[in-house]
Amino acid sequence: FINYNINNGFWHTLIFLHIGNILNAIAGPFVMGPPSKLSVIWFPEKQRNTATAISAVANTFGNCIAFLLGPLLVTKASDIPKLLYVDLALATIPTVCI
Repeated sequence: FINYNINNGFWHTLIFLHIGNILNAIAGPFVMGPPSKLSVIWFPEKQRNTATAISAVANTFGNCIAFLLGPLLVTKASDIPKLLYVDLALATIPTVCI
């Protein structure tokens, strides 16, 4: 087991952790909702189910890649900034394309 020392830094970290989770929860409907709406707008009726399914699988696949990427890139604590830069690049590419 890891020995955790609870001090003032722990509580500041915990507050930021909760704020990040709350912001993520607020953003969830805005990210998960549009694929079905876009499939209605862009695709004919026969292709809507396939388009919506592909977008849902792509979102889940992206989450899987993120969970696999972390342990591959970070072997020691000093590698965490490298992981954050890779995450930033992977988030910036789709944002710029939109």
